[in-house]
Amino acid sequence: MKLNTLVIATLALTFGACSSAEKKETAEPVAAAQAPQSASDIARQALADLAKELRFETNRDTLNPVAKNKLEALAQAMKAAPDLKLSIDGHTDSTGAEALNKSLSSRRARAVSAVLTQNGVAADRIAISGHADSSPVADNTTAQGRAANRRAEIKMN
Repeated sequence: MKLNTLVIATLALTFGACSSAEKKETAEPVAAAQAPQSASDIARQALADLAKELRFETNRDTLNPVAKNKLEALAQAMKAAPDLKLSIDGHTDSTGAEALNKSLSSRRARAVSAVLTQNGVAADRIAISGHADSSPVADNTTAQGRAANRRAEIKMN
């Protein structure tokens, strides 16, 4: 079996791209994924799965262990599909000074990028940008809303 097929099948199992019947077959997990999705499809699934994990604590740019593991799997999918490129956007809530938020949002994007590059993705395939609090996805007047806004977003280019 080719290495790309093995990587894609493993990622399909990791990110739930296989049916529940295929997941139950533990003796031959690669054989269960007879018709794996493309590396691009697996990367898209990984991105969707990552969205809820790329959240940060107040004034922090540290990724949680679950996010790191999922980013490592995304890196594997990207290595199997060398034409994929990503944009990583860091965001903050509205607390703190504008200059601090701009710097923090850029550091958050760099933290995500660092995991990918440390796992073999070429830096020229990743564009990063910090947006401070300019693009909230939730209301910054509530603790829950501020928590949702402290995030990084990854988009495929």
